[in-house]
Amino acid sequence: MSLRVKDLSGATQSAVRTTRRLGGFIAGADYMTGSNEGNSRLALRVPVVNLQKAIASFTQLGTILGQHISVADLQGGLDR
Repeated sequence: MSLRVKDLSGATQSAVRTTRRLGGFIAGADYMTGSNEGNSRLALRVPVVNLQKAIASFTQLGTILGQHISVADLQGGLDR
C-alpha cells in the first residue's frame, strides 16, 4: 500500500504498532527523511485472520496512492 501522509515518523510508528498488535511482524524497513520530504517503505506480515483490520487501520494513516496486497497461506509448512 502506498500512502501520502502528513507525519511520516508518526505514520511509520503507528503502522509498526498496529502490525505488532495484530500479531504480525516487520519483515523489512527502509526509512529516509530530508528537510521537506521523506519515504518509509515497510514490509509487513500480518496473520490472515487480522488482514482486514490491518488494511482498515493503515488506510486511516493518509491518502492511498496505490495498493498491492499479497496473501499466502504458510500453515502447511508449519504443520510439517
